[in-house]
Order: sequence, then C-alpha cells, then structure tokens
Amino acid sequence: MADNIYNTTDTNSIGYQMGGNLIGIYSGLYCLVAVIVTIFLARLKKENFRIALSIAMFLSAFSFGMMYFAHDLIWMTIAFVIFGAGWAGLNIYPVTFITDAVSREYMGSYIGLMNVQICIPQIAASLLSVVVLPLFKGSMPAMILFSAFFFLAAAFSSLLIKNKDI
Repeated sequence: MADNIYNTTDTNSIGYQMGGNLIGIYSGLYCLVAVIVTIFLARLKKENFRIALSIAMFLSAFSFGMMYFAHDLIWMTIAFVIFGAGWAGLNIYPVTFITDAVSREYMGSYIGLMNVQICIPQIAASLLSVVVLPLFKGSMPAMILFSAFFFLAAAFSSLLIKNKDI
C-alpha cells in the first residue's frame, strides 16, 4: 500500500505509516462488503453455487490485479470493494459444500480438516515469503499480482466441480 499509493518502502516514513493505516481501513471495508454480499449469495439457488464460487475467485483475481496497478485511493478503494465481493463467496461456498455433503456425525472432523487445509498453506506461505519475496525484488505489490494467477487457476478448477457433487 505504501509503495503503490505513497511511493515509499521506507519503514520510517510518514507515507509508510499512512499506508499501514490505509490497510486497516481497507481491511474493514472489504469485510463490510463481504458481509453485505454474503446476504445476497445465500439466497442463490444451490445449483448456482459452483458458478458463484468461480465468479468469486475471478473477482478476487481481478481485484489483486487492480491492487498492483492502482496508484491512487479511488482505484485502490474499488479494488478492495471488488475483493470484498469475492471474499464473500470464498467464505460461504466451501463451508456450504462440506456441510451439505457430510453427515452431522462427522461434521466437526470435516470442518476441522478444512481449517487445516486453510491454515497450513498460510503458515507455509509466511515461512516461504522470505525466499519468495526476493524473487520479486522485494515488491509486495508484485507478489500480490502473482497470487492473482493462483486465484485464476482456482476459479477455473472450481468449474470442474459437478453440481451433483455438491
């Protein structure tokens, strides 16, 4: 944020601190958008969940691309609003797929496994970031852009899910 909006990576600068503050504001914004969008996503018919999940991942990929190219507050705000809309689908549908497919007897185990598959990659990404970030010449915006490609791959992969499977 500090690099794109305030053109600084100096951790002692006012721009860097303002970028940190902006991240906090934008985190609240995308969460608020996600809550609002989730209300509408929950009303979709079950047979549309797979497509909605794919669209959510496409929106997330697009927003990450926007975050890389945005160099003013208006475009960055739009990027985070779009990410919030995508984040809503990323939160609601995987859990729905599991709860619809698993008996109540094993629900806790499967939800726990889903949390593990979320947490372990996050821990691995944090540990590997010291290796990966130098590959992007220390550019966090470039890393975010790179991650957009993973969202795209996931969006296409989710289209492989058959409606009878969910």
